[in-house]
Amino acid sequence: MISKLGVKLDTLRPELAILEPLVDDVFDRFHRMAVCTSTNDGIHGPRSLHYKDAAFDLRMNFFNTVAEQRSCHAELKRVIGEKYPALYDVLLEYAGTPRAHIHIEPSPVLCKQMGLEGY
Repeated sequence: MISKLGVKLDTLRPELAILEPLVDDVFDRFHRMAVCTSTNDGIHGPRSLHYKDAAFDLRMNFFNTVAEQRSCHAELKRVIGEKYPALYDVLLEYAGTPRAHIHIEPSPVLCKQMGLEGY
């Protein structure tokens, strides 16, 4: 996984950083490079896990169709869910628009384990 200019991958909490090989593998299957577009930078909701180094976004707008975006998202969600059942939320946001991205964050169960209760 690479990051767009100004996005720092080294700030991600270890619980999120461990997903990088899975992300890379899935994007490779779709003949794309995984590009992280946001970690703790940018503007997010006031209670966003991005600000806790516990969320990241992946570029999707280089896919030609919404169907391709949905297919990549479904595969990533499946792969992460098989390896780490119920520990991560993998969401496709703004599908079909220039803002399309996959947002990944810990589930409420993992948030509690990470000491991020209330998020």
